[in-house]
Amino acid sequence: MKRLAASLVLAATANGYSQDLGQESALLMAQAYREHMAKLSSMSALEIWYSHIPFDELLERSNEETRRRQVQNVKEAQEKSSADTLTEKLTVVSNGRLRFRDIPPLLCHVEDIQADKEAEHALEEYRKTLSEDKRESMQIRYAKNAIRSLSRGGDSFNISGQFSAIQKHYAWY
Repeated sequence: MKRLAASLVLAATANGYSQDLGQESALLMAQAYREHMAKLSSMSALEIWYSHIPFDELLERSNEETRRRQVQNVKEAQEKSSADTLTEKLTVVSNGRLRFRDIPPLLCHVEDIQADKEAEHALEEYRKTLSEDKRESMQIRYAKNAIRSLSRGGDSFNISGQFSAIQKHYAWY
């Protein structure tokens, strides 16, 4: 909190605003934080997990220029992460079916590379814990859609969230 408050004061002065305005912003931020923490303290863990600050509420507190910029940023972000956009970026049609696009070295189909023995062993051990019907279903899905996700330099490429968005939009199975 102290760092955020100090950052607000520094950001105000660095952008040509008075130090008083920065201090006022820091005080308002601390007050809002305190009030929000008080509200969260009366909630269950599950309610806290699903709690959020509605975007409309943030817009109400913004001036016109900031509001316009925020709305534009959200529209651009939604366009970049829509199921259609992700499907176009991450898949290719092969033999009439959607298939994840290979993006070496980040994403490669397992049949296209030599899979690690440890990963194969871990998958087989997991399959043993499943009921027979799920085991067979997983074997078919794994064979058709197995893909390896690698990370590079600490930046992880998260396919699971993107796959979920695509899977919700298109009935693959």
